[in-house]
Amino acid sequence: MKELLISKYIDDQMNLDEKIDFVKEVKKDDGFYSETLEMLNQEKLLTFDVEYPEPLKVRVPIEKKKPVLRYLYPAVAIAAMIVLVFAFALRTYKTNYIRRVAATTNEVTYRFVYYNPSAKSVQIAGSFTNWKKVSMKRIDSTGYWEAYVKLPKNGIYKYNFIINGKKVIHDPTNPVRIYNGFGGVDSVLRL
Repeated sequence: MKELLISKYIDDQMNLDEKIDFVKEVKKDDGFYSETLEMLNQEKLLTFDVEYPEPLKVRVPIEKKKPVLRYLYPAVAIAAMIVLVFAFALRTYKTNYIRRVAATTNEVTYRFVYYNPSAKSVQIAGSFTNWKKVSMKRIDSTGYWEAYVKLPKNGIYKYNFIINGKKVIHDPTNPVRIYNGFGGVDSVLRL
C-alpha cells in the first residue's frame, strides 16, 4: 500500500489534501520515509532533463499549381483560328456557289413535250436553234416525245414541231401563237 501511495505522489496523481496526509505519514514512520526517499531518487535517475534543441525551421517549397489561364489562352487562340479558317472557307464556298448559280440563273432548262403515238420521229426547230432541227426523244411506248433545251431567261422564242421529218405543226398545248409571214403559225414561248 505504501508503494502505491509513493507512486501516486511521484506521478502527481494526488490532490493537495492527499499530499499533506502523505507527508505526515512519511514523517511518522522512518521506514516509510527512507523508502519514499529511495523511490524518489530512483525516479530522479530515471527521469532526466533533456534539453531539446529548438526545432529546425525548414521552409519546404510548396509547388504552386500552374494557373489554368496559362493553358486557356493558347486553346482560345487555336479555337479562334479554326473558326476564322472555317468562316473564310465557308465564305469562299458561298461566293463561288453564288457565282455558279448566278452564271446558270441566266439560263433555264425548258422541257418541250409533244404527244403523237403514231409518229416515227419528232423534231423541234425554233428561234433558239436558228431554226435547225433538234431531235426529240420518245418516252418509252407512251406516245410522248420530249426535248430539254437551255434557254436564256427573259426572252421570247418561236418554235414548231416537225413530224416524221416533213410536217410542221405548232405546239397544240401552247395557245400563244403568231403568224410567221410564210403562211404558217409559230408557237411562242415567253420566259
